[in-house]
Amino acid sequence: MELRRLFPDQAAVSVDELASGLCFGDRAPADRPYIAVNMVSSADGKATLAGKTAPMSAPPDRELFHHLRTQADGILVGAETVRVERYGPVTKTSELQAKREREGVRPEALAVIATRSRALPDDIALFTRAPESVRLISNVAAGLAELRREGIRSLLCEGGPTLNATLFSERVVDELFLTIAPTVAGSGEALTIVEGLPLPARVELELLTVHEAGGHLFMRYRVS
Repeated sequence: MELRRLFPDQAAVSVDELASGLCFGDRAPADRPYIAVNMVSSADGKATLAGKTAPMSAPPDRELFHHLRTQADGILVGAETVRVERYGPVTKTSELQAKREREGVRPEALAVIATRSRALPDDIALFTRAPESVRLISNVAAGLAELRREGIRSLLCEGGPTLNATLFSERVVDELFLTIAPTVAGSGEALTIVEGLPLPARVELELLTVHEAGGHLFMRYRVS
């Protein structure tokens, strides 16, 4: 699937090219994994439509979502997002599995779920089809430190907004991938990509790339 690169220069690129060779793990700090957050938002800044992210997604966004997963040792996600989005195994196809292995990340993607209660439905596909890949953490900072000691060098965080707020507050986000969908959600949707207690300080971003496909904008930021 092809996208138009708009910044820093103009070119046509595939989703595979866009999400290859990112080498997150090479930049991992000594005390935690390198963390990239991947989120989608409406044009008016809302993180959901009818309570879910899927209605804002388009084929290029969904493809990028899965290719970005191949760049990290695992994903990091909040318990409520797992419940609402009904998570399945992280790596969906043999082609994506082969890409993981070429990229030099952990061959079996880890699913790290942030949950204080540890109460999660048993019938979610992630638990029934890939239970050995799941790790539960109740304290984010301590959990990230333990993962790094075990050799996990990179995680792709897929939300939700409350977990994002914790990560930004603790200054452990290194990059943000943000898709802007060409839609206005309106006042019926309350969530933005960061929710919860106010951040202790604003977070500055440096724009690295912008791509476009089907009216969707795909932006990559470095967190300052």
